Amino acid sequence: MLIELHAHTSRHSRCSGIEPTELIRRAVLKKLQGVVIVEHHYLWSDDEISELRKEAGVENYFVILKAQEVDAHGTGHIIVIGADETIPQGTSL
Repeated sequence: MLIELHAHTSRHSRCSGIEPTELIRRAVLKKLQGVVIVEHHYLWSDDEISELRKEAGVENYFVILKAQEVDAHGTGHIIVIGADETIPQGTSL
């Protein structure tokens, strides 16, 4: 399975210039089977992911996971996958 593991979107990360729907469409065109959307200090809700799936026109076979890039106090940036809520900036490991 080919999955993009670290993709930001312009919706929630200032460092990105790509809209979420376009990200998904480009991933599909490149024959990827999924993406992990990693935003700075923001965790997409399940409803947002569901709406994005509809907007992009992809079925459930295409994996869309959500993650966060967190500026952890004293350790730099870390990627958190599987959290239930947004982790505040500066959180200690």
